[in-house]
Amino acid sequence: MAVFGRALSPRAGYLGLALLGVAGLALLYVFDPRNPGVLPTCPFLGLTGCYCPGCGTLRALHALLRGDVVGSLGYNVLAVLALPFIAYSYATGAMRAFGMRPPRPAFVHPGLIWTLLGAIIAYWVLRNIPVAPLTTLAP
Repeated sequence: MAVFGRALSPRAGYLGLALLGVAGLALLYVFDPRNPGVLPTCPFLGLTGCYCPGCGTLRALHALLRGDVVGSLGYNVLAVLALPFIAYSYATGAMRAFGMRPPRPAFVHPGLIWTLLGAIIAYWVLRNIPVAPLTTLAP
């Protein structure tokens, strides 16, 4: 990555990303995304009227930051379940950048990646079907 024509070290990149993440989470803690006009709405929802797999993620993170785990699952269960994997991925990359030895990488079978992609697409389709109990998947 380059900023103003100068290459950044991986350490600076991970530190910058951590600072942006903390600042973003602090703003998300203070500002409730359920209030209209506070944060932008999903462009996909605005254009199509359908929920994307990420719709409700900001509200889910806000609820998690406030300690409402059950409420966060109601906004976007897929995003909440993905958080530990995102954190693990960031942590192992940061460990490498700072010269630490990350945990031994786990082999992921390509079939698991395709299954995950299928689950995301199924979640995307199912949360847009207005029939109970599928309506519980909508944010």
